[in-house]
Amino acid sequence: MTMQWSEIVAKGQKMKVPSMVTRRGEKLTDVPSIIYELEELASLMKMHRAEAMLEVALHNNCALFEFPTLAFPNKTDVYQELITQIGRMLGGRLITAPPHRANGKFMVETKFAAEEHMEQAINQGITVDDVQYRAVYTRSDRGDLPKMVHVHVSGVPYEEEDILVTTSLQYYDILVTTSLQYYGKVCQLKMYRQSGVFEGKIAALLDLNAT
Repeated sequence: MTMQWSEIVAKGQKMKVPSMVTRRGEKLTDVPSIIYELEELASLMKMHRAEAMLEVALHNNCALFEFPTLAFPNKTDVYQELITQIGRMLGGRLITAPPHRANGKFMVETKFAAEEHMEQAINQGITVDDVQYRAVYTRSDRGDLPKMVHVHVSGVPYEEEDILVTTSLQYYDILVTTSLQYYGKVCQLKMYRQSGVFEGKIAALLDLNAT
């Protein structure tokens, strides 16, 4: 009898996997590898990081830039650079991480007066020290901003990566609408290996606000 994928995973989650015996001082590390990722994930994560730093929502239909702090020792100088290279701004704000979470970068949320300048910010951006920096829309489809969460599952059947992607996406479609009562989109899938061997562990990055 052929079992459905959802039945296999449900059965696998109920099973108890015995821990491997290791020598004293030996440390085992699961090594992740990405097997599926949305093309727009980088933009989604940029918005997610910005909201986490602000601790409030971003404005609708704005342009969100990210720059290295070394490019602008005085961060407010970025405003004049944006105006010079793109056009007049209706407003903007700097977004920086607290000291304990500093990563050498800062963001700028801005809205330009002309729609063509908004498009220029997204499609061309600005050039600083021969490096091009393009913005992303904070909300181009007027939907909710991304709300990211990681979901980990063990006991996954051993398959080739392409089969794992297909079946995992099918499984998370079931998972997000039943077991965890989450509704969202799978943005990334990772499989974990131990000493190069897949041990049935998968992690998904879900956008709970995706429609």
